[in-house]
Amino acid sequence: MLKLIKYDFRRSRDRILAYFVIAILVHAATWYWNRNMGVQLVAINLTTYVVVGISLLLTSAITYGRNLKSYHRRLLPLSSLYTILSPLLLCWALLFSVVIIATLHLGIYILVYSADFLPGNFWPVALNCMLQLIWFSGLTLISIMFAITVANSLRVRGKIWIIIAVLVVFQNGLSYLEQLMFKSSLAGVESMFEFDVLDVDSVRSGITFSYPDLNYWPMLFEAAVAVILIYVMNVLLKRRVEA
Repeated sequence: MLKLIKYDFRRSRDRILAYFVIAILVHAATWYWNRNMGVQLVAINLTTYVVVGISLLLTSAITYGRNLKSYHRRLLPLSSLYTILSPLLLCWALLFSVVIIATLHLGIYILVYSADFLPGNFWPVALNCMLQLIWFSGLTLISIMFAITVANSLRVRGKIWIIIAVLVVFQNGLSYLEQLMFKSSLAGVESMFEFDVLDVDSVRSGITFSYPDLNYWPMLFEAAVAVILIYVMNVLLKRRVEA
């Protein structure tokens, strides 16, 4: 498994490193032109990290699609499950690296400006949002990989439209089921930034977050759906290799 992850990383290494280099240059330029800590500086930094995360997710999906089309990859005596898990684990590892870089970036800001600009309960809220974001990214990647697998299992033209159709049906179907069962729609995203900003005199920044209790049932449901999708993909890949 580790060899597959390393191989997938090497195939997209230049593109991945380019994402990080561009992000660092954007942060450096932003800090140079706006050295006062404020909402604008934080917003630009967060937007940059979100764009990098989305780019890494799409890169992992593209890597999976290329692996399915690779004739030499299918000749390897490997379980089909490894083909599925390799880009998923690579994506999560890359996203965790983005989180580490963002944390170091925040540490530099704290050293320069002190921690007075942070909300009173910033760290627990940030940890909660980060874990939910990484989980939702993994679920999104699994759904994209599932759509790619279904499209490649059919011998028809216009596979890109099949991928889009499967994604639309899956996302809307999952959202409808969660709304029906738990009165929430895609809980990983819905509750990720569901907090209120309050003014508090006892906090130096004057801001604190009011964060609701997390409902784990929708996320457990999403985890069960992810396992089912992986199982179906594994079956489809085995049939494709046997054919």
